[in-house]
Amino acid sequence: MPGDTGVESGLSEAQKVAVRQQLGLDLPLFNRYLNYIRDLFRGDFGVSLSVFPRTSINDFIFDRLITSLYVGLW
Repeated sequence: MPGDTGVESGLSEAQKVAVRQQLGLDLPLFNRYLNYIRDLFRGDFGVSLSVFPRTSINDFIFDRLITSLYVGLW
């Protein structure tokens, strides 16, 4: 599938399966959606796979939120 992380990274078939399981891509779409909504309510936005690999999205947002609040409240 185009855009699939495992396809474009040159992983073996076993590694591709492991990555899909780790990311929950082997689950039905409805279950993935419920997991996504649950994580949003918990404040867990996951880990970046592209911009800053293996960096928490929460850290990414928090670093920029402080500056945005400062500029917005100025």
